[in-house]
Amino acid sequence: MFKDELLDALVVAFALPFIISAGILVLLWKPWRTSPVRAAGEWRGALALAIGLLTIHVYVLGLPAFPPAEAIDKLFYVVLIAVSYSLIDEPRRVPGSMRWFSRFCLAASVVIFLLQPQLKTAGWSTLESAAWLGGLALATFGEWSAVDSLLGRSKPSALIVLAGMSVGTAVVASVSASVKLELLASALAGSLVAYFPLRLLRRPPMVDRGAAALVILATATVWIIGYFFCEVPASCLISLAITPWPVLLMEARLPRPTAWRRKVLAFLLVSLPVATACYLAIEQYVWTIIRPVLEGAQAGN
Repeated sequence: MFKDELLDALVVAFALPFIISAGILVLLWKPWRTSPVRAAGEWRGALALAIGLLTIHVYVLGLPAFPPAEAIDKLFYVVLIAVSYSLIDEPRRVPGSMRWFSRFCLAASVVIFLLQPQLKTAGWSTLESAAWLGGLALATFGEWSAVDSLLGRSKPSALIVLAGMSVGTAVVASVSASVKLELLASALAGSLVAYFPLRLLRRPPMVDRGAAALVILATATVWIIGYFFCEVPASCLISLAITPWPVLLMEARLPRPTAWRRKVLAFLLVSLPVATACYLAIEQYVWTIIRPVLEGAQAGN
């Protein structure tokens, strides 16, 4: 009975943000207009995804307390921070060097925000704390930079990368030790996947820097919480973190690929690390959860 209820909750957690985000993207981009829509900043995608994700958070888990009582509740506030940042993260408002610096500071702030309980209880030395915080901040900033570079080269490729990362994260989280993590990872994937059916429109919404920032920060939040608090294997997260780099290398090296060729290659390059992460997560789940149960049942008989 519990498994059936959990499956129903995961379906709702994916479908509801999908519907909400798709509707808001359509309203913000106005694809029915015959004349080009004047650029309105890089915040529209972030707003659409945030509303879809936060709706499921409030609907299923309730409004989180402040300060957050649980680590997973911090995702709510990270999403709000990402939306706020998308309002100012524009070349015409912030010079290039300051944009990179502000992104690194934001990534570092999110990491510190997430790991505050671990810093107090893990017994790390000052050097260990600095290594964890600095390493995770650089990793988050690196993922963000890779996706941002992809956006400048090919928005469809960037969308494929982000979708692969979010769907892979949802699968990995589904075998974690936290039901809340499963639901919110599924909600993030559902919100982002809403872009794909809208590609059939005459003037489809395009993934922008705001949406990319939100997805990267939210995904990094799920990864960090999953590893430190929900028993998610590090091998799965490392595999998912590799996802944008082969596609970025392909875009940089391949001389002017056609649109369909670029999409096929991006899909294939994304599929390998994502499939590896999913396989590793499912394998660990089988060996640590299912196999002991089956062996115990056989021993009882």
